[in-house]
Parts: sequence; C-alpha cells; structure tokens
Amino acid sequence: MARVIFWVSRVFTVITLVLGAIVVANITKLLEVKGWDKFLLEYWPDFIYFVKLRFFWVVALFLFGVVAIASWVVILWKEKVFEIIKAEYGTTNEIEDVTEKLKSMIKDNKLEFIVLNEILGVHPDPGTRKSLSIKYKFNGKTIKYECRERDRVVIL
Repeated sequence: MARVIFWVSRVFTVITLVLGAIVVANITKLLEVKGWDKFLLEYWPDFIYFVKLRFFWVVALFLFGVVAIASWVVILWKEKVFEIIKAEYGTTNEIEDVTEKLKSMIKDNKLEFIVLNEILGVHPDPGTRKSLSIKYKFNGKTIKYECRERDRVVIL
C-alpha cells in the first residue's frame, strides 16, 4: 500500500509542477510582450478577475503539490530497508548456504516462513535437528537471528 501511495504522490507532484510552470510561463510571456506598464493598464482588470475567479484553484493546486511532495518525503523517510547478508542452514557437521533462497522469499520487506528442509530446498546432515542463522541489515543496522528447525521465522 505504501508503494502505491508513493507512486501516486510522485505522479501528482509532477502534474503540479508542470501546471505551475505553465501558469508562470504564461504570465511571464505576457509581461515580456506587453511590459509592466501596458500590462497594468490593459490587463489589470482581467488579471484581478483571473485572481478572484481562479484563486481557489491556484491555491488548491499549490497545496495539493505541497501535500504530494510531503507525502513523498515521508514515505521515503519511513521506507524500511531489509537486506539479507548471509543465511546458513544445517548442523556443525554440514552447513548449506540458503542466502539466495531467503532473499527470494522476502515480500514487502517482510520475511515469514517455517524452517523446514522442504521450504529451504536443502537437506544437510539427514537425521539430525538443524539450525538456521540469518545475518541481515535492517535500516542500516546489522542483526543476527538464529533459530532451530521447525521454528517460525518472522522478520518485519
């Protein structure tokens, strides 16, 4: 859901900036062509009408852009970064690297599964209870997580 909001806010931010640039370009072009003195004499009543009539929409568009940019910043700031550095599964006699398998199991910055040979796709040292060791980074902090076979792993 956060990613949808992020992309929607990006689109609205771009639309707001483009519309704002068009408005500024049109006013600037009018001032360059006519000059300030002619603008004030010829177009001042129209300009006042424009401001009165469309002031609400200009302010609404500006505020919408500010909200879109603010939400974009908040989502980026709160985005949790979860990365598996190393994952090993097995016993002291035989250890298998399951880093890539666990990386493929991450969904929406969340890792959740039950530690089983079938799920991890390896069966080191049959007949003995195994352990899983996961070394990962979460928001820049390195954490080590250890559990046994048949345990439930939930890393948010």
